[in-house]
Amino acid sequence: MEHPASSTPSQDPASTTDDAALDAAIGPLRQYNVGSARGTLVPLDELVARWSPDPARRQRLAARLADCLRPGHALSAVAREFVCGRLAVIGSDESVDALEAMLADPDAGEAARMALTAIADEAALAALRKAAQTATDARRAGLFQSLGARRDARSVDLLARALDDADSTVAAAAAWALGEIGNGAAGKALRKAIGRAAGHVGPVLADACVRCVESLKAAGEPGDAASLKRAVEDAQPPRHVRDALSRAVTSGR
Repeated sequence: MEHPASSTPSQDPASTTDDAALDAAIGPLRQYNVGSARGTLVPLDELVARWSPDPARRQRLAARLADCLRPGHALSAVAREFVCGRLAVIGSDESVDALEAMLADPDAGEAARMALTAIADEAALAALRKAAQTATDARRAGLFQSLGARRDARSVDLLARALDDADSTVAAAAAWALGEIGNGAAGKALRKAIGRAAGHVGPVLADACVRCVESLKAAGEPGDAASLKRAVEDAQPPRHVRDALSRAVTSGR
């Protein structure tokens, strides 16, 4: 007599193998600290390299790594930095919450910021933008740099206000970011900053203006590019800045 097939699904052997590999690779993170042998994390690096091309495996690994950042796992600062570095490579929108919670971490916050900057997803950008709006300490400069690197047009107003920040590092980061964003609104903010500078254009602001002129020209906005160029020239910048502006309006980027 034939017996009916069991209704209990059997586990996929490949999935079981993956589980074992993942557990073995992540396990050493719990003990990893300053002075630990770096070789104990090599299997995890190898797993990142092997699984990255496979969307399902990549997502699975990223989810496990993001989970490792949650408070209950109590990883050391160097282990948290390591995890953030790997999420910069394989992370996705599903990694954002864990990384966003790490931004204020005094030890691994910078690594979390870099990971969010590298994740090409709107959720990651929104997390950086939100943090930049509420940060009140030195983290702002780094967050502004991230928004500039992502060329986040929605951050222009925030960055424009920061051009007058009492902290010169923050103000410089805001100028740099506006130069990277390089749209018409960014150019307008930079022109206003030149006017408030009482005829003096500092090196960072000058460089930001040159890059913005390049972007405006390349984007087919010659009028905005010319207006910004004239504003810088009216402030009588050094010769090398004038030369760079001339090259910017003829080449674009």
